[in-house]
Amino acid sequence: MKDEQDEPELDEEVEDDQPLCGKCGYSLTGLPRRGNCPECGHPFDQMTGRGLKRAMTPEERGDRVLRLARIIGLVVFAMLAMVCGGLLSMIAVTPRKPLILAGVVASLCLVGAVADYVMGRMNRD
Repeated sequence: MKDEQDEPELDEEVEDDQPLCGKCGYSLTGLPRRGNCPECGHPFDQMTGRGLKRAMTPEERGDRVLRLARIIGLVVFAMLAMVCGGLLSMIAVTPRKPLILAGVVASLCLVGAVADYVMGRMNRD
């Protein structure tokens, strides 16, 4: 009869201090302190931290999800602004004004989305 404590849990979370390959994210637990990742061959050194990355905390994962939602929202809003500007230009007395306004709003949204994406990449590295 097997003891239930010997069986691994299926939904175990990655520990925050667990060493991960900096290239592919493979768990390097139990491997020598220096060597190459068995998954992708990327060199690592646990003594200096070279070639390693740490697991994301739940707060970091939540921040990442919110940032992606914000970027997607800005892009969708930019597209809606252009569609609304196009529709308004069909019924407006001066059709250029709604298109120009929609273009400015869409441009600002897209600049914000790109800036948010770049800042997120810079903070991750």
